[in-house]
Amino acid sequence: IALLALLMLVLRRVVLAPIQQAVTAANALADGDLTVRVHAERDDEIGVALVETQFVAAGDLSRS
Repeated sequence: IALLALLMLVLRRVVLAPIQQAVTAANALADGDLTVRVHAERDDEIGVALVETQFVAAGDLSRS
């Protein structure tokens, strides 16, 4: 059980926290806040996806 708890903590830190950050930024962009910035602390696929999603969403909204 202790190993499962440790795995859940690591999973939350590594995967879920960046996804929650992206959701928060997406909601702010949807509300019209084009000043939202996502600070990715990672150089892996998740970090790159967070930053690229921000640029795409902000670019699309600013052209409207």
